[in-house]
Amino acid sequence: ENFLGESFDAAYAIESTCHSPDKVTTFKQVHLCLRKGGLFAGYEWVLLPERGYDGNNPEHVRIKEGIEVGNGLPTLATAAEVNEALVKAGFEVLEVRMKLMYDTMKAIRCKFAK
Repeated sequence: ENFLGESFDAAYAIESTCHSPDKVTTFKQVHLCLRKGGLFAGYEWVLLPERGYDGNNPEHVRIKEGIEVGNGLPTLATAAEVNEALVKAGFEVLEVRMKLMYDTMKAIRCKFAK
């Protein structure tokens, strides 16, 4: 569905824009739909070299490619690349939070442990 420009005060994307091979174009379309001062929040699969991902480590690459194939994703971007795409699309990045999947799984295990 097409939306008129400046139609929304806020938008969100949960594990969806990571499916786009051209994030700048995708984020530009979101930006066009937001009113001045509107907010966009997203939750995505990203690579975190600053937290340990090593593209030269065969095990890291195997896991990354398994996530890409299993989720029908193009090559995963780094968080920095996603932020750069948001800025190129016209957004001002106000806040970034990163959560490692291992930390989330550990929290879930603790929460439901008997």
